[in-house]
Amino acid sequence: MNEYLERIWRTLEPYSRARTLNEARAEWEYRGRTVYLEEPGVCEVCGKTDLRWHCQITSSATGHSFWTGNHCIELFNCVVMSEERKPLYMPESGKKLEADRRRVQRDRDRRHALDDLRKLVAIDPELEEARAFYERRDFLPTHLLARVVEAAEVHGIQLDLRRVRVKHSASVLCNLSDKTLLAIRPTVSKHWRHQMRVLGRAFPETDEAL
Repeated sequence: MNEYLERIWRTLEPYSRARTLNEARAEWEYRGRTVYLEEPGVCEVCGKTDLRWHCQITSSATGHSFWTGNHCIELFNCVVMSEERKPLYMPESGKKLEADRRRVQRDRDRRHALDDLRKLVAIDPELEEARAFYERRDFLPTHLLARVVEAAEVHGIQLDLRRVRVKHSASVLCNLSDKTLLAIRPTVSKHWRHQMRVLGRAFPETDEAL
């Protein structure tokens, strides 16, 4: 047993019914609880620091839980449970961990996007339509996104567009000014730039286009 696994076992042994590390692998389960910490934390199992992503593992025998990083789950090789409470094995277990992480990231992005929209609405009540649409549908269409970024610039509010889910329309994109297109550039993929070219409008690639 290497030093890293010994450290894991020293932490888990007092809270396990298993008497060996191999037995403990079948006892400790990941059941889908993943969180992202705004301030870096510490793995409760191995002591690794500066971790933002934490997963909870629970003993099926004693009910005790620890918050750990993905690295511990992978190296310890504990049981990863599906939504149907069935054990998963590689590669499905890795896919489950990644899917849970993406879900948490989507939730974080949605909260941040709505916070930004609420700040804008407090200054410009006419943007309530955009905020309500995002809260109801979980995305912004192109025309509402354009209104939001234009208002944000007027009021000096910095938006992180990487957190905003958008569903574009090529025809609406083609009718936006170069300035607005450059402002929403992070949301306009190669696919949508191609669709714009099909409709006869090139996407402005640099600020020199203004």
